[in-house]
Amino acid sequence: MRINKSLVILAVAMCACSNQEPIESYDNKLDSKQTIQESKGNYLRRYYSRYMKPEQKKELIMEMSTNPKYVTKFQYLTLQDAFDKAAEEGKRVFINCHTENCGPCRMMEKNIFPSKECGDYLNSNFVCISKDIEKGEGDIIKDRYKIDIYPTYLILNPDGTEVCKIIGAVSDANKFVNKLKEAIEKAEESK
Repeated sequence: MRINKSLVILAVAMCACSNQEPIESYDNKLDSKQTIQESKGNYLRRYYSRYMKPEQKKELIMEMSTNPKYVTKFQYLTLQDAFDKAAEEGKRVFINCHTENCGPCRMMEKNIFPSKECGDYLNSNFVCISKDIEKGEGDIIKDRYKIDIYPTYLILNPDGTEVCKIIGAVSDANKFVNKLKEAIEKAEESK
């Protein structure tokens, strides 16, 4: 009986993957001089990992807001703090509503938000925050703005009123920016 080598390699790889250490224990092994950037882990996987401690999530969001690799600057703010900052700066609030296991959400965070086109538009017009709808303040946002599909992107006025809601992922940064602009124009015309 002949055994296919690729099947054996696949089986060995699957066994190895199932015995991986949780990310938390990997993080504990990092040298104290290593930063989150130097650890060369997948930022988004680490951020949305259920093993990540709250202080690690905050550190990563701070990294994402200052690292030039992440052009769209998501800020680590509560919803009320985002409203206050938007009112102070004369902007609106953009909320990336996602869940931990949402594939299209990950694609947007990996490919669209780091793009220059998306970052330039969002940073100049909005205070941007990202919320996991299944955790913490996400439940309040989900109920208040009736979010059932992910990803959902909310554009809100500083007083908390909804300007518009964009549902679903887009594969191109320019298309996403145009979709945002069109949704805002339609919302303003219908007033």
